[in-house]
Amino acid sequence: MVTLDIGLLRTWLNYERQLTGFLTLNSEIGIDGELGKNYYLFVPTLRIEPRYYYSFNKRVTKNKRTINNSANFISVMVLHYSDLFELSNRDNSSLTPSTSVLAKWGLRRSISEQFDFEFATGVFLSTTESPSEQPLVYYLLIDVRVGYVF
Repeated sequence: MVTLDIGLLRTWLNYERQLTGFLTLNSEIGIDGELGKNYYLFVPTLRIEPRYYYSFNKRVTKNKRTINNSANFISVMVLHYSDLFELSNRDNSSLTPSTSVLAKWGLRRSISEQFDFEFATGVFLSTTESPSEQPLVYYLLIDVRVGYVF
């Protein structure tokens, strides 16, 4: 399944491939954004995420929609922020590449056959290649997106 997902300050091209009955591999390439008090920053990202859709059978037995993987899931995601380019209004901005590992719970629901809604939350551990920053940082993730299914 290929989707174009749009979230708050983020856009991704997403490909999700079924590996087994309820296990998929979700891969994304996109642009993530950040807004500060006096700045904005947009950078390219790459995500790889195996997902386990644990509520799929329950939805089927209750005759609920399961099109486009409409179910709850748990996952572990690897996210990489690249320094290929950045869009920013800061003159001296220089992004340090970073990689994060996220433990995530989420749900996906089909709005129609062409549109879906996804909400996810979790915790992630981030590492950076910058010697001046903390090497390991924990963050809370809240991800809300709407996608167009091709």
